[in-house]
Amino acid sequence: MSTVNALPLALQPWQTWLQLFETDIAVTLGELLLRLDPLMGRGQVQVPAVSAVHDGLGGIDRRGPYERLLLSEWGLADAAPDEFLRRAAAGEHLFLAPRAVERQTDAVVVGLFDAGPLQWGAPRLVQVALWILLARRARTQRARFLWGMAHLPGALSEAQDASALLALLHARTPLMADDSQWQAWTDHLQQTHGKGERWWCGGQPATALACTHQALTRSGIDRQLQVRLGRRGSERVLQLSVPTTAAAARLLRGEFRGAPAGQRVAAHGAHRFSRQQRPIFSLDGQRVVVPLLGSPRACQVNVPTGNRVQHRRKLIRYHEWSTGMQLLGGLMVGKEFCGVLASQQFLRFWKLPGLPTQVRERPPGSVMTVRPGLPQWMQGALVHASQRGAPARELLLLDHGGHLLGWTAKDGPRPVADQVVALQQVSAESVLYARFEAGVLQVGALNAGGARNISWQLPLPHRPKAVWLARRGTGDDGVLVAAHFQEGGRWACRMVVFGVGRSPEQSDVSLWQDWRPQGLVAGEGGQQPDRLLVLRADRRALLAAGKDGPEMLYTSASDIGSVSVSVDGTRVAVVDLAGNLKVLGDGGRVELLTLHGSEEAHG
Repeated sequence: MSTVNALPLALQPWQTWLQLFETDIAVTLGELLLRLDPLMGRGQVQVPAVSAVHDGLGGIDRRGPYERLLLSEWGLADAAPDEFLRRAAAGEHLFLAPRAVERQTDAVVVGLFDAGPLQWGAPRLVQVALWILLARRARTQRARFLWGMAHLPGALSEAQDASALLALLHARTPLMADDSQWQAWTDHLQQTHGKGERWWCGGQPATALACTHQALTRSGIDRQLQVRLGRRGSERVLQLSVPTTAAAARLLRGEFRGAPAGQRVAAHGAHRFSRQQRPIFSLDGQRVVVPLLGSPRACQVNVPTGNRVQHRRKLIRYHEWSTGMQLLGGLMVGKEFCGVLASQQFLRFWKLPGLPTQVRERPPGSVMTVRPGLPQWMQGALVHASQRGAPARELLLLDHGGHLLGWTAKDGPRPVADQVVALQQVSAESVLYARFEAGVLQVGALNAGGARNISWQLPLPHRPKAVWLARRGTGDDGVLVAAHFQEGGRWACRMVVFGVGRSPEQSDVSLWQDWRPQGLVAGEGGQQPDRLLVLRADRRALLAAGKDGPEMLYTSASDIGSVSVSVDGTRVAVVDLAGNLKVLGDGGRVELLTLHGSEEAHG
């Protein structure tokens, strides 16, 4: 039975939001809603009187002008005039009814929530209830509902889905908002949302905030919640018993509908993630780096493991490079984000272990091709020596012209291969690469200081648009290759598994028009064969495509900007146009982490 059908009649006004939860959680929240709603008072949003406009057809009605009379009724007038007149006299004629649509207004209801220590625990349940009450209050007044966290001035969201509530629940800051933050909020609201209600939902009055309403919640020593709620200066007081049910505990943990124990959600942040550059995973998949828009900085997120939510300081790190140099290529080496910086005449290795940081002369264009304006960084890998006589470490960099170049501590660049279309590091000692020549995709392995012979070949009718490489076995066994190419006027994708002592296993994957392959993901539970990760044409969903058809993995409320897959195929990083970074586990089937960034001007 669905949550909506199981709700008591008194809770039906909030069914839009309560259906996000299991029934027992919805009922627990409903008790708070019924106690708090009478104290909210009448809405103060000034909405101009606007008439509904007609937009298309909305159905069939028994009243209306005869210009909208159904054709079947006119046919009756020709075939049986007396019956036509009788139906007219009895009001039985059927007319096309226009659809009435209310005009959008500029009115807003703004809710600011305190994430400080006074609101941790049981008061956060009241905040969730207030969030639902304000969302419905805005809807009934034909206004927009905007909400944000007090310690992040200017960051307002319109999101009203489960991920938004999870972000509210898990927002944490050890400090109370200060006067400078209140002033920043006041200035922002006056400039952008001058008219409407402004609600402060916290533990103590915000004297420096220009709010119209307050909802102050404090935990008492008698296991009671003291709530002061209403228009500022005329609040009413209510005492609530602290909910002690298992449903309340699950709600505080963010388990709305039996969410997996591994799910982790981070707080809101002031990040402006780039949606053009793909996120970069570390080799073990435990860390992911995303560049920030408009600055020489990148945000590194440590993906939580186990059942404990990490503190924000342990969750996020920042990396910053010189403003006077361009980051040509970025890569993860262990726990550190590193890269290659370039100016007009020089190169500098940035935080790359084993390679000196002194400035080197930039190779000429005939050796290294750099195409200005491309949003994607060059692919790179730092490999360690696996045999005597080889350099301790070698940096491999794939430039924009398909040239694979190598640098060591003493020399470089060394031409490694040309016409290269893919580079993938699979371990600290080796990488896989693919080059296309004379209608054949050639795949080989590289290590520090040398290259092994081409081990695998895949004939293709045309040069591939993209190639993905992976190794699921040991050594040369279990090498997986996927190529996206055009054949017979349509786009096709071919997946091949190469193994030692066995014939290649080849399969063609059928894709709908405008589906965009993104990489290779592991099968469910790691027990099934790898599949092709595909971005749907509307950019709102990720699917796993294989020879047995597509599997829906993840749907997004906003358009997806960029996608990246970890080396082992078990984790997927997604940056959407709403400014969120999501990390998915089990090949994209389970949400592990959500980091809410800024919604402003992503690019």
